[in-house]
Amino acid sequence: VLENTSSLFVAHLIGRLLSLVLTLLLMPRYFSQEELGSYFLAMFITNLIASVTELGMQAPLIREMTLHLQQARHFVGNALMIRILLSIVAFGLMVGSGHLLGYSPFTLQLIQILGLAEIFSSIAQLFRCVFRAFERMKYEAFTVVAERLAVVLVGGWLIIRGADLVNFCVIVLIA
Repeated sequence: VLENTSSLFVAHLIGRLLSLVLTLLLMPRYFSQEELGSYFLAMFITNLIASVTELGMQAPLIREMTLHLQQARHFVGNALMIRILLSIVAFGLMVGSGHLLGYSPFTLQLIQILGLAEIFSSIAQLFRCVFRAFERMKYEAFTVVAERLAVVLVGGWLIIRGADLVNFCVIVLIA
């Protein structure tokens, strides 16, 4: 328990620190206040609505897979179908809310890109449940750190090289 907990704690701590460096030190130097405002608004909208894709499935899924390891593939398959349907609904809500609230075309573009990134992340989180059910948190920890490193290193490099905020958001999507 200590090994699994500590590996996840360290991974999420590293991920948060890397994000902090990116958003507090690098992005404000290269993007205007208006661009950053649009970015943070898009992040807020997509993070808020992406929670619809989870709907409390994670804990019961992990519990059921832990109790019935041989049926893990079946549980993940069913959860994946539900999550894909909820993701379509969530993405529609993200884009629809942006249009309904009258956001600028730039903000709407960021919402679309970051919305897709949130949807892919929620599906990836579903597969991370398998690592937890089989008590292999070090693999989940690796994926968390790898994702953040990709965003910070590649995204940061692109920002320094003069890429715009849309290109940075595409890197977030890819990671």
